[in-house]
Amino acid sequence: MASEADSRALQRFYRWNAPIYDLTRWTILHFRRAAVEAMRLSPGMKVLDLGCGTGLSFRLITRRIGHEGVLVGVDLSADMLRRAARRQTRNIHLICAEAGDLHLKPTFDAVLMAYSLTMIPKWESAIRHASKHVREGGTIVILDFGRPEGRFSMFRRAFDRYLALNHVRTDRDLKGLLQQNVNRVEVLRPVSSYATLLRGTR
Repeated sequence: MASEADSRALQRFYRWNAPIYDLTRWTILHFRRAAVEAMRLSPGMKVLDLGCGTGLSFRLITRRIGHEGVLVGVDLSADMLRRAARRQTRNIHLICAEAGDLHLKPTFDAVLMAYSLTMIPKWESAIRHASKHVREGGTIVILDFGRPEGRFSMFRRAFDRYLALNHVRTDRDLKGLLQQNVNRVEVLRPVSSYATLLRGTR
């Protein structure tokens, strides 16, 4: 059961990691461009970035939705959002909140969760809320860590230990829960390395 202690621990973790996040995470947080492309965005769309962190997806998204579109970034860590504010433009709005407790009007065309669900304490609630935030026919794209397979499987134990130190849980059935909350789920990138890319259509 997720607890307030989990949220506080995550906030402490990112208080120390926010200043170095962009400098260090580029080595493992790949496929972000593919995730944004999977949302099938066009000018004027409204996008929700849940667990937006320092805003690494902002430029990729705003290039597609243009000045007429709206991007709302949500993160639990105020320290990470202060970094994200450096990438903020007039059509980007930031909210400091727990994704599992978020209640917004269901007017979004697409929702992105990039490397966040395996860390969010109330991850099951986060997916359920995401499905309510997106309009009918809209998309939910999840890019996250999976269990290493193939040539990466020999590093599984060490990889899991490394991720655990970073508050990441790789035992969560993201696809299964997404299937319970949307009409259709596509696996765009199987867990052949260490990442999985899912697209759900409401």
